[in-house]
Amino acid sequence: MRITKEKSPRGGTVPVTVISSDDISILSDDELGNKFSAIKRRIDQGRKKNIGLELIRGLEVEFCYLHREISIRANRRRAHDAFADRDRSSRSRGGRGYSRHERG
Repeated sequence: MRITKEKSPRGGTVPVTVISSDDISILSDDELGNKFSAIKRRIDQGRKKNIGLELIRGLEVEFCYLHREISIRANRRRAHDAFADRDRSSRSRGGRGYSRHERG
């Protein structure tokens, strides 16, 4: 995790936390959603307040990493739910849904 300083619209500086991809992977879903919203807000505010282009680009990269992690988790959750549904339905039929001869 890296902390940088961002100019505040009221003067002075505000610390900005930039998260590494390793740290992103261990965030809870709630923390991930909160960070995603906060970065989005900072990007929008930065564009309105004309803060440095370099800082906005850094925030946009961070936004992309967070968005990617949210997408990965959503896809994994859907895949798990589909697997669990198939597994439940095959158990209710008394087997895995295929015979030994079909496995090859």
